[in-house]
Amino acid sequence: MEKHFLILTVTVPLATATLIPLLSIRWERAGFWLASLALLFSFGSALILVGGVLVDGRIAYHVGGWAPPWGIEIFLDWVGAFFLLLASSLSLAVAIFSRIYVEQNLEASKIPLFYVLLLLLAGGMIGFILAGDIFNMFIFFEIFSLSSYALVAISGGLESLKASFRYLLMGTISSLFVLLGIGLLYSLTGTLYMPLLAQELGVLPYSGAIRAATALILVAFGIEAALFPLHVWLPGAHSLAPSPVSALLSGLVIKMGVYGMIKVLFYILGGRGSSEIGALFSLMAATAIIVGALFALRENDIKLIFAHSSVSQIGYVILGIYLFSYFGLAGGLLQVLNHALAKSALFLCAGVVISQAGFRRLEDLRGIGRRMPFLMVFFTIALASLASLPFTCGFASKYYLCKGAIERGEFWLAGIVLLGSFLTLLYCVKIVNYIFFATPAVGRGGGERSYPEVSPWMMVPIGVLGFGSLLVGIFPGLSFILIKPAVLGLLGMVR
Repeated sequence: MEKHFLILTVTVPLATATLIPLLSIRWERAGFWLASLALLFSFGSALILVGGVLVDGRIAYHVGGWAPPWGIEIFLDWVGAFFLLLASSLSLAVAIFSRIYVEQNLEASKIPLFYVLLLLLAGGMIGFILAGDIFNMFIFFEIFSLSSYALVAISGGLESLKASFRYLLMGTISSLFVLLGIGLLYSLTGTLYMPLLAQELGVLPYSGAIRAATALILVAFGIEAALFPLHVWLPGAHSLAPSPVSALLSGLVIKMGVYGMIKVLFYILGGRGSSEIGALFSLMAATAIIVGALFALRENDIKLIFAHSSVSQIGYVILGIYLFSYFGLAGGLLQVLNHALAKSALFLCAGVVISQAGFRRLEDLRGIGRRMPFLMVFFTIALASLASLPFTCGFASKYYLCKGAIERGEFWLAGIVLLGSFLTLLYCVKIVNYIFFATPAVGRGGGERSYPEVSPWMMVPIGVLGFGSLLVGIFPGLSFILIKPAVLGLLGMVR
C-alpha cells in the first residue's frame, strides 16, 4: 500500500500548483491554504513511506504498471528516506512561515505566484529524490531549478533580478553539463535506469568517456551545491531572495546537489575512481570550509553572513561524502541535517527581523535580543548548532567528520574541520555580541528602538527548527535510525 504514496508525494504538490491561480481569483488566501495542505500531505506521506522503508528497506512504484527498463520507476531507500523527510518537513515549515511574511513583503498580485513556485520547488525536489533513472532526475532537477530562479527574483528589485540572472546563468551551465553527461552514459550503456546503468558500467573499463561523463555530472551538481569555486551565484541569490526562499535555497536546494553526487558516485559508479575524484573534491571542500568562513567573518549584512556561511558549511558535507568511509559519510549526512535545520531557522529569523525592524546590518541590530527575546533564543540555538557547540547537531557532525578523516589518515582534513569550526564560532559570537550585549540601537524618539510582536505563524516553524537541531545534538541516535542503514547501504554499493 505504501508504494502508492510514492507517486502521490510528487504529484500532489505539482497538481495543486496548477489550481492556485484559478482559485486565487475568488479566494484571496487560496495559495497559502492549498500549498500548506499539499505540503502537509507530502509530509504525512513521507512519514508513511519512511515507516515502510524501516520495515522493507526499499519501496518501488512502476508508473503505469510498466516495469523498468520499459517503464519508469520511482523508489525510496534509506538514503532517499533521509532526504525525503528533510525536504517535505522543511518545505511545510517554510510554507507556514510565509503566510504573514509574503503579505508584508510582496505585492498582493505576486502572492499566488509565490505559492505556485513554492509547490513546484518542493515537488521538483521530491521527484528528484525519488527518480529511479537519470533522465527523470534531470527533468525534476530542471523543475526545482527554474522555480528557484523565479523565487529569487519574485520581489522585483533590480539587485534581486541581477542575482536571479546570475543564478540562471550558472544553472544553465549546470543543466547542460548534466545533459551531456547523461548522453555520454547512454551512448556507452544504452540505458538510463540506474541499476542497469551501474551493471553495464561495472563490466566496462574505466575509460576516458566514463571519466568525462562523471566529471560533467559531478561539476554540474557541484554548481547546484555551491561548492567552491562553483559558488559564485550563491551569495547574491541567498541574501537578496525573500527570507523563506533563502531558507529553502540554503536548507534544501543546495543539498539536492549533494544528493545528485551521491547518486552518481554510489548508485551508478559504485565508487569507481573514488581516489582521484575524492582527492580533487576533498581539496575543493577544504577550501570552501575556510574561504566561506572568512568571508562570513568579514561581513556585516546578516543575510550575507549566512549566505557565505552556507558555502563553508556545504564544504563539510562534501568532505564527508568524498571520504568514502562510514564515519565520513555519517558525518556528512549528519551535517546535511544540521545545516538544513540551523540555517533554515537562521534565515527565517533574519526574515522576521528585516521585515519587522527594516534593518539587516549588525550595528542596526544592537540589543535586539532584549526587545525580541523569544525569537533571539531560537536564533541563538541555531547559531550554537552552526558553531558546533557541544550538545548540538553541529557538534556531532564535526566529531564524525574528524573521526572519519583521522581513520583514513587524512589528518590535515581533520585540522581543516577544526579550523573551520573555530572560524564559524568567531562569526557566531560576533553576531551574539551585537544582538545581546551591544548598546541597544536608538529609535527616532531617542529611546530604545521598539519592535512589534512576532506572529505565531512565524515563531512556530522557527521554534521547531531550532529545537530540532538541539534535540538531534542531545540525542544523535534519533537521526541514526536512518543515517546508519543509509551509510551502510552506500558502502555496500562500492565495488
